[in-house]
Amino acid sequence: MFLNVKNDSFIKYQKSVGLDKLKLLFIPQNIIYGSIGNYENLESLIKAKQVGILDKNLVILEANNINPLNNFLYQIIKKYFTVIKDDFFLQKSLHLSQEKLTSPLGVMISTDRKFGPITVMQNYINSLFYKKFSKMHFLKLSNEDIILGYKNLKKINSKIGRKSFFVTLHVREPSFRGENSQNSQENHRNANIQDYIEAIKTITSKGGYVFRMGQKSSIKLPKIDGLIDYCNSRHKSEFMDIFLAAECKFCIGTGSGFYMLPALFGKPRILTNYPGFLEYYALRKGDIFLPRLIKSKKDNKMLNFKHTCAYPISSFWNDKQYEKKNLTWVENTPDEINYATKEMLNSLKNKKFRRSNLQDKIYKIIKKTASNYLFKGQNELVCHANISENFLKKNKYLM
Repeated sequence: MFLNVKNDSFIKYQKSVGLDKLKLLFIPQNIIYGSIGNYENLESLIKAKQVGILDKNLVILEANNINPLNNFLYQIIKKYFTVIKDDFFLQKSLHLSQEKLTSPLGVMISTDRKFGPITVMQNYINSLFYKKFSKMHFLKLSNEDIILGYKNLKKINSKIGRKSFFVTLHVREPSFRGENSQNSQENHRNANIQDYIEAIKTITSKGGYVFRMGQKSSIKLPKIDGLIDYCNSRHKSEFMDIFLAAECKFCIGTGSGFYMLPALFGKPRILTNYPGFLEYYALRKGDIFLPRLIKSKKDNKMLNFKHTCAYPISSFWNDKQYEKKNLTWVENTPDEINYATKEMLNSLKNKKFRRSNLQDKIYKIIKKTASNYLFKGQNELVCHANISENFLKKNKYLM
């Protein structure tokens, strides 16, 4: 209902001022200058144009007094948009309601004839994209950027070269924009970096390196051979953040902005410690999902997958929603994270992402419970990513 109202308000206003005839889709400024994870939404709009379901020019109203969170990435992606810098136009347009003028890209994606929750629309757009193109990504670094990036890697660790492999690791902590353990409403997607030590050691034992990504205020890690606590180092920069995302073998992440970046450059991810199955729909082929289990506080029992995959639990986005339903979550164990990492390493080594009988079973549950998210004309949500095989074996009693 909320999305219907949001979309109807947007479409009616566009028609009332004639913007629908101009075929312009204005991008909200908070998408450009807010969380870096928003850039996956921008990528989805570009893909929607490429597969022919969006026939509008994408317009960015560029502010002079605000810098994007990562200007290097912004320069790469903005070539796909019409950028307006005219101060007079900006002043006039910003007098209009941003909510009515711009696409409501923070909560949904709207194309010419379809609209829905962000991850559901991303699933739909990605499915069309797979049918039309051999590769899911289209962003790439220039040769000059790649040369510079590996030159910088040598400064960080002289042993790292082009033939080396490295993994990016980002674990969300309550430190972003004044958030702390007392005031956070994001604990459902925060995690403990210490639970990832086993996975780090598995990667380094294979000759790989692990770059720990994040804010400079992140908890410091113990010294482990092959682990680079990059986020707390003097080498951290906007350029290297994107270079590492673009060139990593894969990414281990949590529900935060960074884990979305490697996918923009075609790199697979392990999404860990995330309780909401709605996020799963945005994952891509080659990705692995390691969700959190949901537990009832009333009887201390785990909810089965039919409940956790279904509306509304699968779409909860803050701690209060879980509290109101008397629910809590169970964080992934170090062993679960380590097994998922081994699964990714094996898949990349064998160049095959196989689906087991257990995975087929959970996919049927996901598809059946996804009916509340389908928009008119959408037959089903496609399960592109694998769910950790070890996790499913361990919890098959919940299927």
